[in-house]
Amino acid sequence: MMSDEQALIAQYAEKYGLTDEMIKHAERWTETDGDLAGLSEKRVRGILDLRFSAIAVDTPRSELWHTPDTIDVIEDLPYLPDGGYDTEAGQCRGHLLDLYLPHDAVLRAGHTTPVYIDIHGGGFTYGYKELNRNFNVHLADMGFAVFSLNYRPAPQTDLRGQLADVQAALRWIKAHLADYPVNPNAVFLTGDSAGGALTMLTLAIENSAEAAAAFGIDEPSGIGFAGAAPVCGVYSLASSRPPTKPAWALPHSPQTRESRSTKLLARNSSPTSKRLIRDSSPQKDSSTTLICRRCSLPPAATIFWRQIIWRLPRPYRARVPISNFSTRKRAVTKHWGTYS
Repeated sequence: MMSDEQALIAQYAEKYGLTDEMIKHAERWTETDGDLAGLSEKRVRGILDLRFSAIAVDTPRSELWHTPDTIDVIEDLPYLPDGGYDTEAGQCRGHLLDLYLPHDAVLRAGHTTPVYIDIHGGGFTYGYKELNRNFNVHLADMGFAVFSLNYRPAPQTDLRGQLADVQAALRWIKAHLADYPVNPNAVFLTGDSAGGALTMLTLAIENSAEAAAAFGIDEPSGIGFAGAAPVCGVYSLASSRPPTKPAWALPHSPQTRESRSTKLLARNSSPTSKRLIRDSSPQKDSSTTLICRRCSLPPAATIFWRQIIWRLPRPYRARVPISNFSTRKRAVTKHWGTYS
């Protein structure tokens, strides 16, 4: 690594009170500084600032991560042939996944256990599946099987590459559901933060051929989700046209230059996340409608929320929190809905 990059690493380590040992320890759950070669100083600064600030928060939290004896974990399953840790041999850590199974489900066998597929967060730049270990353990303890996905973080790829990774993982899971004691008709998708945004876009891709084409996905997995629970992501698909109709029904405006979701993203996202979305997403043209700066989906995808039925199968009915973006209030509002 070049001396100026080492100086930047030392600068941000000092800023957030990180020792070399803490940075090495964090490699259990994230990339730290090993994928920054060849980037501009501005990008290196943005990525180091995001990653090191998160490491400072997650290091004490990581001491509490554990897997109880009641949960079985199958770790580091490659969902693409190059999945692995040996980078010198061309392997990619971003192409691995874990499976958490309630131990009693393994003993019972059969195919009755409902499934969550979890996409971790991290500003599109930070973290791997290990970051969500306790969340996955909690879901497994409640009786769910959990597939926890890796995807390549920026700068290793862009938004379209991350969505392609998720699709590759979904195709692998669909092909292997019969190998585990799980119910293929009760598969749910979840993700937090960046993972919430990837969850939303994955649902668009799964339910709209135009959305799939917009993000370069030739054929969606077709896994058939029974429902989803995205958490704290960027969800708005609203245009900047005055909201005289519900947000899902707003007509497409080719003249749209910046959506309200762009402004929300600008206020609440890190520079690195904004750059990733801005630089990697499909370019706007006359057949698309913006969801954020230079990040577009076709008009058909803007109504996909109304095409998806959020229904929990018996006996898993519950009061489910749902997040909606209100263009009238220009804020995230939450309400509760009961589904039966």
